[in-house]
Parts: sequence; structure tokens; C-alpha cells
Amino acid sequence: MAAVEKLPLVVVVANNQFAYSTPNHRQFACNDLVERARGYGIGGFSVDGTDLLACASVIGEAVRRARSGGGPQMVVAHLLRLSGHGEHDDGSYVPENTRSDHYGRDCIEIAIRQLVETGCATPEKITAWQDEIADEVQRAVAQAQQENLPDPYQENWTALSTKFPLLRPIS
Repeated sequence: MAAVEKLPLVVVVANNQFAYSTPNHRQFACNDLVERARGYGIGGFSVDGTDLLACASVIGEAVRRARSGGGPQMVVAHLLRLSGHGEHDDGSYVPENTRSDHYGRDCIEIAIRQLVETGCATPEKITAWQDEIADEVQRAVAQAQQENLPDPYQENWTALSTKFPLLRPIS
């Protein structure tokens, strides 16, 4: 429907090569998930998700196209999840040659290097950003720990907002 209505929507998919422990070749037959977007009439881009500058460029173009009437766009960023799916998962199903290939690079380290090399930020500025973000996360965790747990018998949940008339459930 988003394609039919030409909605200005950009969807970014982080293709980390595995759905939990199932590799891509056991999930879909196409070579790249971006092919699925094209099959629905959605513009599609594929990008190296470990490369900050490439991602910024491709996502910027996807946003430009969506805003200029090109309808929805999908960006598939190829990378590798460098740890398991959760704390219970050691990621041992990822072959060593996959870990050591191009997408096994640590995208944070690459991004920091790119920001410094292009003069966008100094190492000191990046450290300050990291400290600021870590502090913000800790404040949010502390706040969440102080809040009461939701009571499922008292909560009045709705999947659609009732503040906007167009989003009210149809009865």
C-alpha cells in the first residue's frame, strides 16, 4: 500500500547475515533483500552497512527520492552481528571465515576512523559524545528502574491512537 500511495517512507534493513542462527541462504532465494522491495514497486538500495560514509550517502539519496515523490524506498545495509542474538547466544554458529570477512569489521571502529580522517570530529570530541551518550543511557535506566511496573489489569492498551480521527478502530 505504501508503494501504491507513493508514501514518502524510507525503511532501513540491517541485514546481519543471520536470523538468530539461520544464515541468509536458508531464509530467502534472492541474492539481496533489496530485490524484494523492487518486486513491490519500492525503490531499493544496497549498501555496505559497515561504512558510515557510504550509508550516509545512500540513505540521503533514499530520503531525497522519497521526499521528491518517488514513493517508499528501502535501504538494505549489509553487515554482520558481531555478538550473539542475545545474552543466551554465543554466536558460535557463525563460521570463522564469515567473522573475518569484510562484513565482520566493527562498524563503530570504522565510523570513528572515517569521522577523524574526514575532519568531521576529533578523537576527543568522539570520546565526549560517547561519554555523553553513556550518561544519558544510565539516567534512562535509573529512571526506568524507579517507575512502577505496568499492571496488565489496570492498563488500557490500544494498538491505534484515538487522538487522531483517521486512526480510530473501525467498529
